[in-house]
Formats: sequence, structure tokens, C-alpha cells
Amino acid sequence: MQEPRMALSTFFPDNLTIIGITKDCFLERERLVIHLALSSDTATCPKCCTISDQLHSTRIKTAQDLPLMNYSVKIKLQTRRFSCANPDCQQSIFIERTEPFIGFYDRMTKRCQDFVLQLAINSSCESAASICAYLGIKVSPDTLLNMLKKKAKTIETSVGEIIGIDDWAYRRSTRYGTIICDLKSHRIVDVIEGRTSDDLANWLKEHHHITMVSRDRATSYAHAVEEVLPNAIQIADRFHITKNLLDALKKTMKAYFPQQIEIEDEIQKPIEHAAESEMINQPKKKRGRKSAKKRRKIPTDYSNTETKSARG
Repeated sequence: MQEPRMALSTFFPDNLTIIGITKDCFLERERLVIHLALSSDTATCPKCCTISDQLHSTRIKTAQDLPLMNYSVKIKLQTRRFSCANPDCQQSIFIERTEPFIGFYDRMTKRCQDFVLQLAINSSCESAASICAYLGIKVSPDTLLNMLKKKAKTIETSVGEIIGIDDWAYRRSTRYGTIICDLKSHRIVDVIEGRTSDDLANWLKEHHHITMVSRDRATSYAHAVEEVLPNAIQIADRFHITKNLLDALKKTMKAYFPQQIEIEDEIQKPIEHAAESEMINQPKKKRGRKSAKKRRKIPTDYSNTETKSARG
């Protein structure tokens, strides 16, 4: 019975056709170069949405893809330029679109971007770049960071009625920011440049539906909430409540207790006397006697010993 085989075209969209496959070397490993082309004979103008079949020229678009088995994969997509059939269109020449498989300015496929971004989110940009290099995907940590920033702008976040506010430092004593979290979903909602009262007030003016704010002990945040949201309930978070309690306890102990507690001589003398009596009452260790063999002196004049033994 013949085993079923899966065609390579099943890993690509239906509107793409595989023209050819070649091999080369990349990052000290073998790489598959897959040549693709769009199967349609026409394209739609992005400006006036007119369908055109007037071919102008062609160009090759390269992109990285996910590795296949033990091979890294490079895509070479043949794209075409068309002349717009509408004479009144402002854009006379346009390039056929390859989205969502490959973005217009991207150098990675969409699935490859999703993989490396998920890897960077779960670890770090430095670790993700080294793992990608092992898999045959060439990307730098700075590129991953820029991709994360670009993706963050497209994410739509909804702000709930209960939020938490706290400041954080880009660089201590130099640059600070304010982070805002939704306390119901436990997700970051927004990051504001600066930690002044005006910075937070400008953000709160766009979110009048907030009813409860959890904040730290900074008076700038309290003034901003009172100014923009006078009916909102302000709550000190658990960390700062505990810190306030410890600070008050330290002040109370400093007021009633001296900084140094000295032990008086009357209390110290009985302790020293008891220690001396314990030393006196300890039994003395008996020293063992030296063996007779060790005390016996060995004669040095061997001639006398021989004569004595002869006489005996």
C-alpha cells in the first residue's frame, strides 16, 4: 500500500503557485529557496479599485519563512506591476498586493512574524534572537523590539471602571513615566510619559467613566483625580498601606524607646559571676602517664653494653 504524501503547496495560500525550489547555504546550514508567483492574471488598483490586466513589469520580493524540517526557508515571490485601466486615476502604476501572506514592507511572512513576536513576549528580545538564529531565522534584538512597538499600536485596549496607577523609571532621577492597569482584567492599559499631575489629568479627561482609582501616596496623582474625577473613589494599594503602617510603627518606637539599650553593671555582675563559677566547677582533665618505653633512655655507648652482656 502506497503511503499518502502531502504536497508542499498545502503550506501556502491558494492564490500562490510554486514555480521552483532550490537549495543554498545560510547561517552554516542548508536553506530551501521556494520560488512563488500569484496565480491570478489581474490585479485591483488600490486607489480606484479598478481591475486591470495590463502588465507593466515584474519584480522579486524576498522574505523569510518558518523552518521546514531541518531547513531554513526563504521565499522569493514574483510580484507584478500593472498599469491602471482607469485613465482618470491618479495612480497610473501599482503593484499587486500579497497580504496577508507577506506585508507590503515586511521581510518576513505573517506566520513567521507571529512566531518570533510570541517568542520575544514570552522570553526577551535577546533570547528570542539567539533562538531564531539557531532555527535559521535571521533577526536582531532591535528589530524584534521595533516589531513589538509596531504591534502594540494596533492593539485596541478597553479601559474599565477600576484602574490602578503607579509611576516607574525609564532611568532613575532622569526620566519617569506612569503606568495604568485595568484591575479587573489585570492588563496594562496605557503608559504615559511623565508622572506629574497634568500628565495624568490630560489622560483622565478622555476617560470620565472611571469610578475607582487605586494609586500610591503621590500627591500629584491625588490632585489630578480630584480635579478631573471628583466623584471617583481613591484607594491606597496594599503595598503602600503596609508601608505606611511600618513607617508609623518605626516613628512610635523611636519616640518611646532609646536608640541604644545598655545593660547595667548590677545585672552584668551576676552573669559574670555565674560564668566564672561554671569554669571553676568544671572537672580537670587527667593527664595520662607516659609509657615506660618513652621514658627509658637508650644508651649511646654500645661497647659497654657488649662487655656487660659478655660478663653476664
